Amino acid sequence: LASHGWLFAVADGMGGHALGEVDSQLAIDALYDIYYHTEPDPPLALREAIDAANVTVHYQATMRGVTMGTTLTVVVLRDDMLTVANVGGAAESVPTLLAARVSSVSLDAATNSLTLNTDRMGALPLADVRRIY
Repeated sequence: LASHGWLFAVADGMGGHALGEVDSQLAIDALYDIYYHTEPDPPLALREAIDAANVTVHYQATMRGVTMGTTLTVVVLRDDMLTVANVGGAAESVPTLLAARVSSVSLDAATNSLTLNTDRMGALPLADVRRIY
């Protein structure tokens, strides 16, 4: 965990597709499994994990003979780096990955909310994530 940071993810099976709860769980399981078993470089590990989640859902859809799909939003916090990836959610959305350096963290006890202040380093399509470093 220390080498890869904290990974938080939300997947939501897409409406109208069969087995939405199954494909979202498949995506989350593949994401966590691959992310924590790759090199500890969050943007690159996240790309590999998202690719694996996609392959897993696609394979299961093919095997079951149904259409399956899920959105996926992931946040990784490692040391002072924040990496965010989003896939899906709108037909025109482009899969993106954002990397930022966290400059401060504050907790509002009244609202129980956490705020991360960042110095944005850039947003790239997932296909171009290798260019971050």
